[in-house]
Amino acid sequence: MESSAARRRPIGMILVETGAITVDDLVNALAEQRRTRRRLGEILIDSGLITWLQLAEAIAEQARDLDPEAVPEPEPELEAEPAVEPEPAPPTPIAALKAEPEPPVTVAEPPPSVVAASGGRPDVELMLMERQRAFMELVSVTESLRSTITRLQDELVQRDAEITRLRSMSLPAAG
Repeated sequence: MESSAARRRPIGMILVETGAITVDDLVNALAEQRRTRRRLGEILIDSGLITWLQLAEAIAEQARDLDPEAVPEPEPELEAEPAVEPEPAPPTPIAALKAEPEPPVTVAEPPPSVVAASGGRPDVELMLMERQRAFMELVSVTESLRSTITRLQDELVQRDAEITRLRSMSLPAAG
């Protein structure tokens, strides 16, 4: 069975395949990534080569590659029903209307950073940018944890080898 790491296509490759960037753009961005240690998506967005939306679509494509069974099947489009004039409702007594108060409408508030950046009016792209930033931060933390675990495993192997080597040495006879 093929591991998910073996099937993972890099974001840069996906962006080239979709035509968002050229191979030269990718090579230059990867060179900058090696120099600056910044994320590839940040470099491409800051340089103006791609938008947040294009990066989000590439990440979604990468996620679909990792778990193709999780891709939902497209729902069939419903045909529009012919418009039928509704029959007028019988008049309701005013006393009955006053007895039933309407439930309050609640609206989810966008994060403060989104509201501040948009001058108080949330914008879909700004909300997407905030979500993307949070996702990128999550990916960054995950990658740093993965590298720390790998480093600690390597240290453990080295220490185990050192302990084995010390145990195998002959101890001088106590005299």
